[in-house]
Amino acid sequence: MTGLFNAASEEEGVSPNEDVLKVLLRIAGGYVDARREQVKAQVTQRVQSFLHDAQNKGVKTDVRTVLGGQLADVWGGMNRDVKRIVETETTVARNHGIFDSIDRISTASGIEDPTLIFVVVRDQSLCDECKKIHLMPDGVRPRCWRQSEIKAGYHVKGEDAPSVCGLHPHCRCVVSVLMPGYGFDQNGRVTYVAPGHDELQKQRGTEKSEAELGFEPLEKGLKQPQIKSILKQFGWQEKAGGGHDMMEHLDSGAKIAFQRGYSGDYDWPWVDKHLGEAGLLRDRRGGVAPDPGHPLFGHYVRLGYAKAPEAPVVRSWKAPDAETSLPVEQLELGGVPDGRAHAAAVQHLKAGKSGLPAVPVMDLGGGRYGSLEHHHLVQAARDAGMTHVPVKLVKREAP
Repeated sequence: MTGLFNAASEEEGVSPNEDVLKVLLRIAGGYVDARREQVKAQVTQRVQSFLHDAQNKGVKTDVRTVLGGQLADVWGGMNRDVKRIVETETTVARNHGIFDSIDRISTASGIEDPTLIFVVVRDQSLCDECKKIHLMPDGVRPRCWRQSEIKAGYHVKGEDAPSVCGLHPHCRCVVSVLMPGYGFDQNGRVTYVAPGHDELQKQRGTEKSEAELGFEPLEKGLKQPQIKSILKQFGWQEKAGGGHDMMEHLDSGAKIAFQRGYSGDYDWPWVDKHLGEAGLLRDRRGGVAPDPGHPLFGHYVRLGYAKAPEAPVVRSWKAPDAETSLPVEQLELGGVPDGRAHAAAVQHLKAGKSGLPAVPVMDLGGGRYGSLEHHHLVQAARDAGMTHVPVKLVKREAP
């Protein structure tokens, strides 16, 4: 489970969330421990009943007879149940690793409720429930869902929404994100459509036109001189060289190569590629600004094209029932956060609203504290950029 969770997170380009992993391992361990105790009780009951009946009937028996006959179905049931637990919880670990990574990346990118899909295995084993929930009626295109619509708990057959845990114990469907501007081709493969395209709105019949979104159609793009004109506004200069038209940023020495003699329109992905090479981002209305996460941002600040980021400040929320506040990095999740409540809390915190409660925590020792309730608030605090969390300290009960 640990390997699957870590691999799923790293595949999305983020570090694994150790707090979420601990919770998932604790839940899976609880299921195995419960099955162990159940088998112990069944073995004791079967052996005692068999020996008692044999004694009453005057039948001689031995341990081999008991273990070979009476306990065979007990061990068979145990093996089936443990296998089901393993297969279910490994699916949960994989999807939760991806789901948590998507959640953090989307929050950092300013996408409050990203569009998710489930990638299915298209073979004879694909069940009707997965077809209904994860595919459109054509059976080809993946069905889009808002992150807030996806359950964090186990799926119940007949429900209309998917679950990050899978739809059944042997579910092979994998959660993935569909970034803005992307949709599907006729074969159901992900493909870039246009800036501002929302595949979920298209599937649900609420898609807005390009004019309503304020975008130029994809086929127009920008010509090379227009891209160069934008770059010149941020200190770039043309410089001929090699087999390409070159632009150079004299303050940093960075260079960008354009195709020499090309007179057509660059489509939007190529426009954004060249702007990205220059450390620039294009917003939804076509405006361009320096990217704070790009290495060239410091040069833009020094030259007056961008403002230096403000010094970090302590950020939290007011909770009347709080006893104190703790740094976010000292808190561990005591349970799997509810996805919908987490998304709502992130929006709540980003909007600067009040009214969220304090988080009850227990001292785990070593400067670490575990949440007992409101686990989604701990994760939301991290993703919304909070530095501290209001808490109520709950004393550990004596054994």
